[in-house]
Amino acid sequence: MRNAVSRAKAAADAENDDNILEQKRQLGKKVLYGQVIQLRHQFTNKYIHVSTTKTSDTESNNMAVELKEENSKHALFRLMPRYKVKAEGDVVQVDDQVVLESMKSPGSFLHVSKPLLGHGSVYNKSHELNVSVQQSGFTINRKYKPVAGDETKLQFGDIIRFYHKEMEAYLVAEGLFDDEICEDVHMRLRPINQSIPKTMSPSTSAITYWQIERQEGPVSGGVLKWEQQCKIIHMCTRKYMTVKDGQVTLTSDHLDPATVFRLHPVIRESDDIPPDSYCRMEHVVTGQWLHGGSETYKKKQLDGDDNIQSMAALKWTTAEFRVIETIEEMQYDDAFTIQKVDEELVRIFNHMAGMVPFVQKLIADKKEGHALNAKMAHDAESALQELSSFMVVNGHPIKNRQKLLRNLRIVELLIKLLQIPFRGTPDQFHMTKLFVETYHVMYVYLMGDSRKNELYIAKYIDFFQSQFELRE
Repeated sequence: MRNAVSRAKAAADAENDDNILEQKRQLGKKVLYGQVIQLRHQFTNKYIHVSTTKTSDTESNNMAVELKEENSKHALFRLMPRYKVKAEGDVVQVDDQVVLESMKSPGSFLHVSKPLLGHGSVYNKSHELNVSVQQSGFTINRKYKPVAGDETKLQFGDIIRFYHKEMEAYLVAEGLFDDEICEDVHMRLRPINQSIPKTMSPSTSAITYWQIERQEGPVSGGVLKWEQQCKIIHMCTRKYMTVKDGQVTLTSDHLDPATVFRLHPVIRESDDIPPDSYCRMEHVVTGQWLHGGSETYKKKQLDGDDNIQSMAALKWTTAEFRVIETIEEMQYDDAFTIQKVDEELVRIFNHMAGMVPFVQKLIADKKEGHALNAKMAHDAESALQELSSFMVVNGHPIKNRQKLLRNLRIVELLIKLLQIPFRGTPDQFHMTKLFVETYHVMYVYLMGDSRKNELYIAKYIDFFQSQFELRE
């Protein structure tokens, strides 16, 4: 039995390696009608799979579509033209309308449901993608055409950090998407100290992550050039950096012309922007420049309260903060290093950020008075268990994954979940099991030797003690 499992695993690994080699071989080649393709979701790095056991949530006559990491025949689709003006063997062009036939279930196609997903889904205002004998047409939009060497240049959609070289500080903000902004844009000092090795490497904190977007919108991609107009999105809050009344802040209005910036080179070797370049940042509408100020940034959310005896008075970080300002004239020392975030850090950030809407929806539903049934409770418990297991690899807690609970304010969401009244409710049994899983998530978050993680959660100890009573 063990040998059979080993052989199956080796075969699966070999198939994945062959698949990766085939993808590299096909890169840059023209796509033809009739070819078999895979669809990989960029955010999760998972493939679209056709389910042969689960039916659609909105249309019971159709089969469900799922996202899975593994490779199989369920993830293969034949690309066909929607209209007969094109035939098999023709080149697929931009703006063509296509249909995608499942190789696992010939005669079945990817299909968009007519009804919305409904209240039970996190994406209740969206249509469902399922598999049906009815065809749905999809229009081909090109993100960008890859060219050899592009991986060494800054591209639209890349996740980066802005590090002020003179101040030794990162451009940051704090908050969570679909929630409040806790701290506006400011500078977080992280001076290099040779006696502390981790300060020699770039920050792994997600509050330092920003994404570059084309001025026209996120659909098109390509290579960013010096002095090209672009927008800058904060990853944790998913809001656009802007300048309002002379103050650098964030906004959710993607149509606001004040969200457009230009990156100017300190040393210009070409029009392309290689990683770790030095830049100065110009706000296009006002013509002003971003400047690291000397004044201390006053945090909106107090790390402690007036009662020094309270656990909430504990400060979980010793970092210093400075304001970010705009000035009329460009300053020589206002040079920011553009640091590209490692792919592994982006991957774990996306995975953890993908958990957030579910927790937010669960809290919102309970506040509206919805009771959990057995299936909803099982789904919620499974998601919290996945959250716990994601922070541990091979039996060891991974600090870069644990700290995402701070950066994405998942700790605060879990506290809100625990604050929901449950005694005497119809779903008290389910909620109790859910609370047990919630405490387990926080237990796994505290595993290891991160003092910051411990101090961050310590401010809620008074609340935790109100949740249970000690009996002698």
